[in-house]
Parts: sequence; structure tokens; C-alpha cells
Amino acid sequence: MANHSIAFIADSKDKRQIRRRLTRRVNVKPARIFVPQHPGETPEHHFPQQAVYRIQNPGPRFVNRYDSKEILMVVGGSVIDANGGCSFVYKGGDLAASAPPTAGASRLGNYVVSGGPAKATTTFPYMNDGSCRDVGGIIAFRLEDKGPGGEAVDPTSNRAKMRAVIAALEFRAWADEGWRSIVIATDLEYVVRGATEWIPRWVQNRWKKSGRSGRIKNRDLWEEMQGIIDRLRESGTEVAFWYIRPRVLSLQGSALAHDAQEAARKAAYREPDICTEEFTRFCEIDMDIWCV
Repeated sequence: MANHSIAFIADSKDKRQIRRRLTRRVNVKPARIFVPQHPGETPEHHFPQQAVYRIQNPGPRFVNRYDSKEILMVVGGSVIDANGGCSFVYKGGDLAASAPPTAGASRLGNYVVSGGPAKATTTFPYMNDGSCRDVGGIIAFRLEDKGPGGEAVDPTSNRAKMRAVIAALEFRAWADEGWRSIVIATDLEYVVRGATEWIPRWVQNRWKKSGRSGRIKNRDLWEEMQGIIDRLRESGTEVAFWYIRPRVLSLQGSALAHDAQEAARKAAYREPDICTEEFTRFCEIDMDIWCV
């Protein structure tokens, strides 16, 4: 049996071009809004963690209980003392993901799933050598000092949460895992409405605010995000955004949202390292041999 390890590829010199300049000549198709099956459902109830057993990539995911081809990720972002932190949650604990299905497991389509509570641990992937062997269910990192085009930017909570969305969407080859839809949950309406409603209008208005009073902020990240959404769509995976109002979260007590936000705060407090200046791409990959 092959010994699968986990490696992070975190190279600030990565020249993969995701971002495309969005001009009026481009037809922009935004992401969709996610509407829960029942009002008041928490992310944990709507997307319980399930151990997904596939031939090449067994592992836990938060799977829609009403649609076995749709998964959830929860993002967080924070700025503390002019330092930004970003995070996303894509699984909880291991949930015996490497074990064979038990007699009590159920089958959904091509997946065998078994539910159960599990606590996520946090991984900070920006190590000095750009690697990390142990991967938790929460990925947290410092917001970089520069945008994807190399320009210096000021840290804001809006940028931190947008950056978390970008990192989550490109973290794994989600389409290759067979997911038809990815839902991003956030408590920031700016991200949800921007990605699902406003971006076509911004592009048609040449990224100018109404009344020509100024420019739309964070164009670099909006273009980066839209590029990833388009790439996923071309591979057969749609992206949706779920806006969960902060008041609703506090009343319902979403542990996933709480964990994501706490991880983002911790990342903001971390000391800068080799990867926090330049915009850095990283992804989780399965490897038979660990290499550094």
C-alpha cells in the first residue's frame, strides 16, 4: 500500500495566471447565491461532516445532506494592529478517513459516507521552507503585503476574507474529487453580494463607482476570485456563496464559523515569515514520497 503524505506547495515565484483583467468586452458570469433548504439551518446541520471514500482520495468533507455532490467551506478573516489573517475550514478531524467503510456506512451515489463529530485542528502552511507535513481541517495564514499583481496593498478585513475565499477555492482539485458545487459560507455581505451580484455591473462601469466618485476597491482580488470561479466552472464545478448574518451566527452558535474566525485572528498575530510578503499560492497534494 502506498504511503500517502501531504505537502504544501507555497512558492511566491509561482507564475500561474489565474487573474484575467475584466473589461467591458468580457462577459462576466457571477457565482450563485446559496439558499439553505430550511430557514435557520446552521452550516453544521446542513453540511454534516462525512467520510468520503473514493479510490484515490479518501477524506472527510462537509457534504450537503440534501445533495451529495455539494460541499461546504467556511472562511474567516481579521485585521489586528495592521496585520491581516485569513482562514478557511474544509474538514474537521480525520473521521477515520483512511479506514475502510464500516458496516453502518451509507452510500450516496459514488460515495460511501459515515457521519460523526470531529474537532478541526489548525495548520499554518506558510513555513520557512514552504511546506507542512501535518494538515488540519483549518488552514490559516497571514494576509500578504502584496496583491497577486505584486502591488503593495493595505490590509483590511474585506481583503482578508476575500483572500481566504481564493485560497479555499484553489486549495485542492475540487473538480477532480467529483464535486459539482462548492458553497463558501461567510458573515461578510460584501463578499457574497460582490461575487454573486455586483461584479458584472462593476465591470460594465469600468470599475468606477456610481456617479464617477471613485474606483471600486480590491479589483485585483475580485478578478483573481472570478478567474478561479470561471476555471472551476469550466471543469464542471459551480461556486455558490452563503451569507450568514453575524447575528444569526451568534444565536445559532456555529462552531465552524467561530473556529474559522479564531484561526484568522491567530494568523494575524503570527510573526511574518518568508511567504508573507509576496502573494503566495499553496495547495494540498497527496504524495507517495515526502520531499523537501
